[in-house]
Amino acid sequence: METHQGDRHRSPLRTSIVRLAGSARASTVLLVLLIALLPTGKALGREALLGLRDAVATGLRQNLDLEIQRLDIPLKRQDVISNEAVFDPAVEAALSAADQKLLTGVILYGDETQHTREISAGIGILKRFTTGLQSRLAFETLRVEDNFLADALDPKYRNLIVLQLTQPLLRDFGTDVNTAAVQVSKNRVELSVADYMARSQMLAGEIERIYLDLAGALAVLEFRIQSRELAETLAAGNQRRLARGMISVTEVDEARTAVVDRDEAVIRARQQVETLENQLKDLLAIAPADPLYDADIRTPPIPATVLPGPERNAALETALNKRPDLKGIRIARENTEILTDYYRNQKKPQVDLVASAGANGLSGHDRPVAILGGPHTSSLTGDYGDAFTSLFRDGGYQLSAELRFHYPLGNRAARAQYRKNRIEQRKIELLIDRTKRRIDTEIQNALVIVDRSLERVQAGERFVGLSAKTLDQETTRLNSGLSDTFRVLDYQEKQVSARIRHVMALTDYRKGLARLHQAMGTNLERYDILVSVDKSALGLPED
Repeated sequence: METHQGDRHRSPLRTSIVRLAGSARASTVLLVLLIALLPTGKALGREALLGLRDAVATGLRQNLDLEIQRLDIPLKRQDVISNEAVFDPAVEAALSAADQKLLTGVILYGDETQHTREISAGIGILKRFTTGLQSRLAFETLRVEDNFLADALDPKYRNLIVLQLTQPLLRDFGTDVNTAAVQVSKNRVELSVADYMARSQMLAGEIERIYLDLAGALAVLEFRIQSRELAETLAAGNQRRLARGMISVTEVDEARTAVVDRDEAVIRARQQVETLENQLKDLLAIAPADPLYDADIRTPPIPATVLPGPERNAALETALNKRPDLKGIRIARENTEILTDYYRNQKKPQVDLVASAGANGLSGHDRPVAILGGPHTSSLTGDYGDAFTSLFRDGGYQLSAELRFHYPLGNRAARAQYRKNRIEQRKIELLIDRTKRRIDTEIQNALVIVDRSLERVQAGERFVGLSAKTLDQETTRLNSGLSDTFRVLDYQEKQVSARIRHVMALTDYRKGLARLHQAMGTNLERYDILVSVDKSALGLPED
C-alpha cells in the first residue's frame, strides 16, 4: 500500500486496523478505534489531547478580550471612590500680610492719614453631609497696628472662632438626592460585573462550539483517510485481477482516479482541522511559550450519549433568573430611576438656610488715648496669648441667619434632564421586554437544534449500518465477478458519507445543547466552572 505524507496527521489516539479477508470477502474493512486514556492536555509529540472543560477554563483564564472586559470593573470602582470623596472633610488655611496708608481727611488719624499694618492667619475644616448640609468651622487670628488716635490698643491681637452652616431646604435636600451619584456609580460597578459575566458565558459558548467543530472535523479527517485507504485497497486488488485477466484496465484506472480524488478530500478535511485549531488557539490566547502553541490539538471522540434536557418553560424561567445580560439591563433601569428622582428634585427652587455663630477675643499693648479729657486706657490690654483668654472671658460673639433663594426662570436645564431620564426609563422597559423575547427565541431555537439533531443521529445510525452492509455485499459480488469498480466506489462513498453525516449530527446535537445552556445562562456551572471577581475590585473588605 502506498504511504501518504499526510498520514502523519492521523491521531495516534485513533488507530485504524484494516484487515483483508480471503477471496470470498476481499476488501472487507474492520475499523477498530483504540482511545488511549491519557491525562487531558498531555503533549503527545506534536499532538496534545485537550478536554472540553479544560479548554473552556483555559480560555476564561487567558483570553485577552475577557481580561480587557474585566478591567472595566476596577475602573468603575474608581468612580465610586470619586463620588464618595465629595463627603470627605477638607482643610483650608491662609496666611496674609498687608500694609496700607490711606488719605482720610479725618483728624483722628495723625496727618489725616490712616496707616494700617495687618498680619492674619486662618485655618478651617469643611464638611459636606449626605443630607445636603455644608459646614465650615474656622479659626482666624490677626495682628493689627494703626495710627487711630482713639484706639487704646496698638498693636492689637484679635482671635475668632466661627461655625457656618448651610442647609438646602428644597433643591439638594435629602440623603437620596445627595448620594444619587454614589449609588449610580456603585450600580455601574455591578453593571460592569454583569457585563463581564455575560462576556465570560459568551466566550465559553464560542470555545465550546469551536471545540465541537474541531472534534467533528477530526472525525471527518479520519473517515476521509479511511476512504482513501479503501480506494487504495481496491486499486491494488484490481491490479491483481487485471493480471489474471479478470477485468479491463479501465477499472484499474478508475480505482486509481478515486484514490487521487480522495487524496484531495483528505487535504480539504485537514485544512478544516487546521483552521479550527487556529481559531481555538486564538480564543484560548495560546502564547508562543505555551506547549499548545506548536502542538496539534486533538480531542476525544464526540460522545454518543443522549443527555436529558429541560422543558422550554423551565429553561426560560432559569434564563430569566440567571442571564447576566438581563441582570445588567435591570441595573441600568435602577440607575435611570435614581436619576429621574434626582432631576425631579432639581426642578425645585434653591432655598438655603445659612446660619453662623462665633466668638471673638481681643488684647493688645496699652496706648493711652489723650483725647476727650484723657488719658484713657483699655481694660483689654495684654499680649497675644491674652487674646485666646478673651475669647471665653469677655463675651465677644456674632450670630447671624440668612435665607437665600435662587431659581433660574423656566428652569429648562433641570426639566430637560428630567424628561430625558423618563424617556430613558421607557427605553429600558422596552429593552427588557425585547431581551426576554430574544431569550425565549434563543431557547426555542436551541431546543429545535437539539431535537432535530437527535433525530438525525438516530437516522444516521441506521444509515451507517445499512451502508456498511450494502458495501460488504457489493464487495463480495465484485470478488465473484458480479459487480464492477464503479459500483463498489459508489458504495464506499455512501458509507463514508453516512459516517460523516452521523458524526455531524452528533456535533450539531452537542452544539445545540451548548447553545441551550448559554441561552439559559448555565453553560459555566454546567462544567462546574466558577467565574469570580476580586473583592477589592468591588470595594469589599478582604477575608
